[in-house]
Amino acid sequence: MAFNLLGLALENVTGLPYSRYIEGSILEPLNMTSTSLEKPGDSVAVLPKGDNYWDIEEGVQRPTGGIYSSSKDLSRYLRYILTHYNALTPALNWLHPASYAASMNSFFGMPWEIYRTSNILPHTDRPVTFVTKSGGLPGYVSIIMIVPEYDLGVTILVGGQGQLLSKLRKLVTIPLIEAIERMAFEQMGVAYGGTYGMSHCSINYRAYSCALFIPNDLLSFR
Repeated sequence: MAFNLLGLALENVTGLPYSRYIEGSILEPLNMTSTSLEKPGDSVAVLPKGDNYWDIEEGVQRPTGGIYSSSKDLSRYLRYILTHYNALTPALNWLHPASYAASMNSFFGMPWEIYRTSNILPHTDRPVTFVTKSGGLPGYVSIIMIVPEYDLGVTILVGGQGQLLSKLRKLVTIPLIEAIERMAFEQMGVAYGGTYGMSHCSINYRAYSCALFIPNDLLSFR
């Protein structure tokens, strides 16, 4: 109900239909040409068996979800957030938790659901943070995920059985993050690997001072 009221408030303030406001403020600036609050042509439809909401007019409930989109367009959206999350408004950082959930590893953000787990990376308990937003309508279920540590965005859209989403999420994210972690360590080895030493050191009972020697060729960042 709160999102319905917010949509009506936006229409009242802007003088525009809610769908037109979203198009002009988000979809058009990001060139999300395959995204709309209006039903697109059936030629691009993914129609699962059984009941589905492909041709349901949301009306006043549009602000609660029900956007027609593609994985490519949602990737554009995630790429924008990954590069602007701290500049959307000075009032908040979109990727920081705003409050806690019942689980020790779950948090609520603005407007995300945030989950941390230490069960993905091998040989370490270092946690990985997923900033996510999921949703669904009869016949459809979806999730978008951001992993800020790796500047990674993942979109999964499912037309059909909702239980497929959790299976796909596991199949996609774990191998992907493990591969990116290996790549990060390889790049770190190239950029920072070398022999380090200390010179010009002096130690006494009052102070310790030392100059760290770093070869010049190790000062270039990649």
